[in-house]
Amino acid sequence: MKLTERKRESIIEAAIEEFREQGFLGAKTTRIAKLAGVSSRTLYNHFETKEALFDVVSEIMLARSNVMSPVSYDPSHGLEEQLIDALEKYIGVITNGDAIGLQRIVISEFLRDLERSRTIFCESRYARLPSDEAH
Repeated sequence: MKLTERKRESIIEAAIEEFREQGFLGAKTTRIAKLAGVSSRTLYNHFETKEALFDVVSEIMLARSNVMSPVSYDPSHGLEEQLIDALEKYIGVITNGDAIGLQRIVISEFLRDLERSRTIFCESRYARLPSDEAH
């Protein structure tokens, strides 16, 4: 991984930590830069605004919440058993410690700023239904 990519990843991880601890409104880009070990200028070279950085964090949250593969029906096993197995897998994905913290900060900001929420979900590749991919 190139140095630029490592710095970007470092900024994103620091932003996740800062947003998780301070929320969107309380988060400071100077603290994010310090946590990431980069200058504020470097942070702004990668992300024009705190909002742009938060949008990337939101995309990460959406991607992480969609990591579970679709569950196919297997007629050789009981339906109840398959539903329980699918539910246990889903609960495992959404209750992961990192996922909960990330979801909390992103969802609280989405509730505070409904326009941002609409924009993220309308532009997100995760907003499309699987059937949309076929068209």
